[in-house]
Amino acid sequence: LTSVNGVQAVAERLAAWPAAGPKVAVVGRATARAVARLGWPIHARPERQNAEGLLAWLAAHGEVAGRRFLFPRAAAGREVLVEGIREQGGEVELVVAYRAVAVPHDPEEVRATFSGRRIDLVTYTSGACARHFLDRLAEAGLGEEARTWPAAVIGPVTRAACEALGIPVAAEAASPDPKALLEAAAAYLWGG
Repeated sequence: LTSVNGVQAVAERLAAWPAAGPKVAVVGRATARAVARLGWPIHARPERQNAEGLLAWLAAHGEVAGRRFLFPRAAAGREVLVEGIREQGGEVELVVAYRAVAVPHDPEEVRATFSGRRIDLVTYTSGACARHFLDRLAEAGLGEEARTWPAAVIGPVTRAACEALGIPVAAEAASPDPKALLEAAAAYLWGG
């Protein structure tokens, strides 16, 4: 499980965790907390809190070849874990558990909200979030201006996505969780 949304999607479909249920691997503290709240046992929680970290942990512990994995994730999720498991001889059942969708908006309202304002920092928790936000601002004629606003990002994957979009990254969370993102933003804005 790589996100709280994925945990919630699985929980909605299970009345209770099977007594001899499958091993649970998680990415990130928030995901681990969501799993723990449900009382599910956590088998793997890598120190490096991203798909690459989980894949490395599984490989280092001999947990890939010949194993079957259920991977509930967002429709637009990265393929790193799926491809890595398959390359190492594991079988993956990929399930689209949720979709990240942009909320309806009025470009005029977006323009009125952001045009001519000084934006000190924008926080991004995913590449999809950054793309959706930039798309909305571009539709309001503010796409280029938005690319000058500094960003605080939740981790290296989001950093790479923002940089690919031309968004200047000013701060990165020490770990991929909201508290660390807030701390990184505060350190950038107020030093410390």
